Amino acid sequence: PISETFNRFVLERDLQRVERLYRSRGYYQARARAAHVFRSGSKVRVESVVEEGPAVLLRRIDLHGLEATPATLRAEARSAVTEQLELDAPLEEEKLKQASEALARILGDHGYAQAKVRQQADVNLPQSVAAVGFWVELGQPSELGEIELTGLADLPEEQVRRALNLETGAPYSQSDLDEAKRAVLDLGVFG
Repeated sequence: PISETFNRFVLERDLQRVERLYRSRGYYQARARAAHVFRSGSKVRVESVVEEGPAVLLRRIDLHGLEATPATLRAEARSAVTEQLELDAPLEEEKLKQASEALARILGDHGYAQAKVRQQADVNLPQSVAAVGFWVELGQPSELGEIELTGLADLPEEQVRRALNLETGAPYSQSDLDEAKRAVLDLGVFG
């Protein structure tokens, strides 16, 4: 069995981790403290109290760098972001990251293989509100180049190509590439 000596510095670090967890979930003013330390022989039990404070609520979402794209792409991009981030809900770091990834995925599905997405949150602690901005560098639209198949051994190339359902010159789409990978694996001959 592992025995650990009570150490107030370790306790303080643990309380800071708890506060960090709460902040990542939108409670930027959360405070954790040891309420009671009970000693019983060689054992110590610590009861902690967390005061969440008010949640920092997301009030605004801005997307930058999509102005020259078609309105349908801008709408899809906004939808991808708002599926992850909800206005008037606590600003959560994980959801912000997921929104950024979803935005990059949508751009990749529309031919922007080199798109870069940067996000930033501006938090106003006194008012417990935040605004989030996404800055997009699209890069040039991409299309599929020549599709080369290697390592087929005795497998019929034409059947594998049909399963891939990809064509040279088609606009780049990450979803199409993922679907092609699944289709080839579904043939049951590739690992």
